[in-house]
Amino acid sequence: MAIDIFKLIRKLIISMVNTNINTSKPVFYITLRNIGILPRPYLAKIAFKGIKTFYLKDIIKSFKLWRLISLLDKIPYSLFKYHLWKIIGIIMYLFSIKMKNSNNIIILNPIGVSEIKMLNKKSNVKVIMDYMDVIINDKGKLIKYHEEAVRSADGIIFWSKILMQYIVSKYNIKNYTYIPYGVCLKLFNPREFNSMWFRNLYGLKSKFIVTYSGGVWREKTSGLDFHGIDKLPQIFAKLHRKLGKRVIFVVNCPYDHILFKKFRKYNILNKIIWIKPIKFNAPLRVGLFSSSDVLILTSSRYPPVFYAERMKTFEYMASGKAIIAEKTPGICNILRHNYNAYLTELGNVNEIVDGIIKLYDNKNLRFSLGEKAYIDIKKKYNWNILSIYYRNFIKKIFNR
Repeated sequence: MAIDIFKLIRKLIISMVNTNINTSKPVFYITLRNIGILPRPYLAKIAFKGIKTFYLKDIIKSFKLWRLISLLDKIPYSLFKYHLWKIIGIIMYLFSIKMKNSNNIIILNPIGVSEIKMLNKKSNVKVIMDYMDVIINDKGKLIKYHEEAVRSADGIIFWSKILMQYIVSKYNIKNYTYIPYGVCLKLFNPREFNSMWFRNLYGLKSKFIVTYSGGVWREKTSGLDFHGIDKLPQIFAKLHRKLGKRVIFVVNCPYDHILFKKFRKYNILNKIIWIKPIKFNAPLRVGLFSSSDVLILTSSRYPPVFYAERMKTFEYMASGKAIIAEKTPGICNILRHNYNAYLTELGNVNEIVDGIIKLYDNKNLRFSLGEKAYIDIKKKYNWNILSIYYRNFIKKIFNR
């Protein structure tokens, strides 16, 4: 019965799938995320020459359909959203059948994995899931759609070592590996950028710059903050009371009305430079990282964040500047207190503020933490190193 439903949906949406895309390459990477913001597919391209990347928005002909999918995807996870993801997965399947010269597909996150595998049963299509967002419910289990993808994928690349260990043991996965996000220093290297460019642009020559760069992730109905950014207004307000005009705060994230109201509540809205999301290696963003004195990494107990290693962790490390981060199991797999970062207890705003004051007072400590973080990037998390592991796993799964 399920297959019949898929066939009906297929007939409805097949006219909306772009068939004019060049699909002559042997391995394909499909992502729902803007590659300019989330460049993980570039790592795959470095690892394996000839990989062709596709952004789902470019696969779908209809802008209205893409807009509708984008809006519906913002609703909380439910049975409706489960079926929405199924429909998106079928769109990916329809696109995959146009790939006449390839049975090898890499997909960022679960959407499309189980559909491509199920509807291609008669062919030898192999799918690797590049697993960034591991979503676990209150019972400690993967949500239904993710579980289907985990059980369907021929291989899984985990971004978090702790989440990999948990999921592998719980679901008895055979083919998997751990490859963190890391950084491509050829594409993103704030250390080699003029550290005064951003300061001159905004007139901040002598300011102590405290920066948060990252996403906004909330529970859609309650507004519950998953990234821990609702602490920022209180942190910034306390710092401003202690340091006054000597400090400036920069926030590089999407506009968020809840965060905006909190900044206004603490009367520090005019003390903040708010930069909306831009390309990951845009000069303005690279310049910001190069000019910052301290980079803040907030967190929460929401499992996909609590156990994650976080993209921004590696980008912060690549800046060679001091990082202050809340302790979580995922973060502690990458950062060590007083070695390559200053770590505080999760949820302790006063400890974060005291840590930043300590870093403000101790330039040598800031330099030491930043230098060791940058060395770790070069030795362990640069893409020219991670690409070797990526390539080996692709070869193993795709038999190349």
